[in-house]
Amino acid sequence: MGNQDEMSRQIANIKNLKMVNIYHLFGEDAPVLGILAYYQDQTINLCNADPHFQELFDKLVEVYAKEREYTYTEIIADEETQRILNLACSFPTEEYEKRLANYVEIKAPLFLPKAFSCYYVAPIVKFICEALYRQKQETIRFEDMMRQWFGQGMLDAVVMDRPIQLSFMIQESMEDTYEVTVRNVLKLGNLLKLTIRFGDHGISAAYSDSMFGFQGELLSTITGAQVMVSHVLKELGKVVETFEKSCEQIEGSSPTEQTKALMGVENMAWSAYQLPWGDAIYLGKQEDGLYQVYASGDHGVKISRGTCFQELIKGDGAQARFGMSAFRLYEREDVTEVHLLELGYPGSTVWREKYSGKYYDLKR
Repeated sequence: MGNQDEMSRQIANIKNLKMVNIYHLFGEDAPVLGILAYYQDQTINLCNADPHFQELFDKLVEVYAKEREYTYTEIIADEETQRILNLACSFPTEEYEKRLANYVEIKAPLFLPKAFSCYYVAPIVKFICEALYRQKQETIRFEDMMRQWFGQGMLDAVVMDRPIQLSFMIQESMEDTYEVTVRNVLKLGNLLKLTIRFGDHGISAAYSDSMFGFQGELLSTITGAQVMVSHVLKELGKVVETFEKSCEQIEGSSPTEQTKALMGVENMAWSAYQLPWGDAIYLGKQEDGLYQVYASGDHGVKISRGTCFQELIKGDGAQARFGMSAFRLYEREDVTEVHLLELGYPGSTVWREKYSGKYYDLKR
């Protein structure tokens, strides 16, 4: 961990950039990318197998943009490297303002994330509970209504023919990562603990219980224009359930109109995928732009988590994606509110400095 921290410190201190080279290892068609940078009197050279690669990429874009504009110092880079860096710096503030033109900034949100995270966390919890009860040759059916208050509440269910209540608590440990505790799963007093994360490349849920020795991992992974779901469940270290499959496509479905407007792509074809727990993922592509939406909601509230990327290097998959914006949109009949989220590495410095962390309400 110390070495990782030292590398992050080294990257954070990069300035006085003199040379950058983004290159392919083992030929132009190879999937391995490298970045070499010369700054002050130091060099740094990482490939995309290194966990700090995207952090380095992000920092070099930031430094390149600022020093090119304010110091007028020549930064040596070949034509392809300049193309990539200029494309990463090309998203103007005016484009963000255009997307938010129908909104007004507010200081305090009406939709507090702590009160609404259960809308997209609870369906995953229910799906995992169903898998656990299957291992005991029992079926569990959840009632439609969910009693909850700011991340704490009760799931009412019927196991075989007997009613049960599962109490739960949801805590957001960091943005889009949730620590969940569910009581009374399988047996009175048993604790099911889950860590659920919604990320740029999909959703993950790792979980374990306290009495029966169950542990598992549920993944939904976005790969190109496809969404895969896999699940591995172990009991006392032995695999008792496993599967991997493509998500079913939903014909004729697309994100809400306000979601598309915030992404700047109101007229674009979308691929829609149904997740096993009922929510949906939407994927879109337009020129160099990649767009994805995770959509959920219940009881009159629609919640959409949208992310926009630039595809900087053709054919290099996730390593070549550069985050441009991220938001969570809450839509209810009487109000529409958007929360602007942090971007992962690599991503727009303009977004981080001017927009992330702000809240907006749709003008009426």
